[in-house]
Amino acid sequence: MTQVLEYESNAIVELLGVLPADRDAEWLKNSLQQAIMVEIATIGPYASALWSIKESNAAVAKNIREIIFDEMTHMGLVCNMLTTIGGTPILADPKVVAEVRTRAARGRAA
Repeated sequence: MTQVLEYESNAIVELLGVLPADRDAEWLKNSLQQAIMVEIATIGPYASALWSIKESNAAVAKNIREIIFDEMTHMGLVCNMLTTIGGTPILADPKVVAEVRTRAARGRAA
C-alpha cells in the first residue's frame, strides 16, 4: 500500500538515500506518492498568484495559467504511473497537503 509520510518530513531525502540496488516496488510507490505531494504543493501558490492578477488576459496571467495546467498534468501522470504499478494515489488526506501559515491564519491581520 502507498505510504503517506508527514508533509513536513525529509521523506524525499530518505528515499533518495536508498541505494539503487535496494529500491523495490514499495520504494517506487512511496517515491511516486512524494512526487504527487510536490505537485499538489506547487498548484496552490501558482493559483493564488493567478487570482491576484486583476487583468485575467494579461500575458503573465496566461503564463501562470499554463504553469498550473502543466503541474496538474504532471500530477495526473504520476497518479497514473502509481496506479499502474499497483499503488493508490492519496490526494484527500490532510498529511498530503502543505499547511499554509499566514499571519491572517494565526489571527492577525495580513
